[in-house]
Amino acid sequence: MMTSKTLCETCDFRGIKQEALSWCHDCEEAFCSNCADHHSSARKTREHMVISMKNYTKLPPIIRTLSSNCEQHNAPFQNYCITHEQLCCRKCIDPLHSHCTSLPAVDDFLKDTKRSFLTGQLSEGFKDIHSFCEYMVKEKTQNLKELHLESNRIENRIQQMRTQLDIIEAQRKTALSNHETNINKVIEQLTEHQQYAGEFNDSLSFITENASNIQVFLASKKFEQDLQKAEESVTSLQKRGALSNVVFCLDDIMVKNIDRSDIKLGSFSVKTLPASKTYVKRKTKEIQMFMVTRKPTINSVKLTLLRKLPLPDGMSVTGCLLLHRGGIIITGDFYVVFLDSNGSVNKKLQLRMAYDVTCIDDNRIAVTDDAEITFIDRKQKEVIKRVRAEGDPIFQSYVVGTEDKIFYSNWQEHTVICYDINGFALWKFKDETVLRNPSGISIDNNCNVFVAGLNSNNVVVISPNGKQFKQIPMDGDGISNPRAISLDKENKLLLVCSERSRDAIYKIE
Repeated sequence: MMTSKTLCETCDFRGIKQEALSWCHDCEEAFCSNCADHHSSARKTREHMVISMKNYTKLPPIIRTLSSNCEQHNAPFQNYCITHEQLCCRKCIDPLHSHCTSLPAVDDFLKDTKRSFLTGQLSEGFKDIHSFCEYMVKEKTQNLKELHLESNRIENRIQQMRTQLDIIEAQRKTALSNHETNINKVIEQLTEHQQYAGEFNDSLSFITENASNIQVFLASKKFEQDLQKAEESVTSLQKRGALSNVVFCLDDIMVKNIDRSDIKLGSFSVKTLPASKTYVKRKTKEIQMFMVTRKPTINSVKLTLLRKLPLPDGMSVTGCLLLHRGGIIITGDFYVVFLDSNGSVNKKLQLRMAYDVTCIDDNRIAVTDDAEITFIDRKQKEVIKRVRAEGDPIFQSYVVGTEDKIFYSNWQEHTVICYDINGFALWKFKDETVLRNPSGISIDNNCNVFVAGLNSNNVVVISPNGKQFKQIPMDGDGISNPRAISLDKENKLLLVCSERSRDAIYKIE
């Protein structure tokens, strides 16, 4: 059986019939291998997004029909109007958007569309529906099995009774028939929603890799509507009680009617119980938030020097802690030093050794050395207790964590490693041209990782996924060999301590 092939449009224009092997999203044109080589070599087209025809034909029809040109003026989109939430070409701006103040370039605005939007809230929304429907199908199926078991038990009991129980038997059969039909309808609906959500979620990653930024953005509104319709369908089942579990009951107590001198041999009834799980719709604003604001990236991180502080004479700093109320605690050699916001020493506490320091709560801090963890009262500035560390030495280790991740700097291997809560390595950052002998480590509210480069003489900011970084040199601020850092998330301040020269406090912008 013959299959139709897409022809190279450039060759076809010259009267040559050549099968197309590539598709350019920017040109919206198919190319053979020869034309594709010329296309990728030309200066004006070498940055275009080109995919194979095999992947192009696998894109959903709704994606392939989306164009990067304005339908009204047949001109390429150049800007995005945040006020009207609309893509616009050059000809759209004068009559419709001349008074709009927020018109970023399309490429800048859509740069993170694939990663931040599709694979984010939409994917999670359809995963929620798929998981919920899968769970409810199992529960409703189990409910139906239990109904049959209970129904059979009741039937066996009824068959042992006399003629008067025929009414109860008829009630049971009718109830079972009605509820079985209703439950099967609900299972069918849930299965459809489950399959729909699963298929849609599976296609998200493929669309992200093979559709252009404009196509992804234009399709996003349609995807959002599909998610909302699916959520409405599932929640409507909850509202009308279709997900409630049905229970058959038989009261077989014999009751004698004194006036009529007869005996009633039990009664049959149907009750409903709430489902064991309830679906809660995702907040619409979680998805729409992307249309108005975008999460800041590490490229936007900027450190502004606020003030420099001298170190205590003769002290080699290895750890520091910036308190959100203005105080500073530094550790090194055999001392824990409490400073006020101006760097003046309030108290100097001597231990057997003091390496790094962290805050436990409003009243306690913990200090590490090579074998012990010392707990200190922040207000009294006195030792509370010491705990012997089991296993390997904990000297010269810098670790910081969140609820589900742990970040660790290895100064000997020049690496920063991110682990999950079970100890599985999620990513490793190593680039000795950027970061040498990483030491102090901290994280901000966006889970960006700040690392002090002891011998690269900088602070390196690493993205939460470990793929992007930004290095901030310390030379210009007179800070040499930064050893320890501490971040005040509430006030967005960063304390950087050099090994032997001085400290500096920066504002994170």
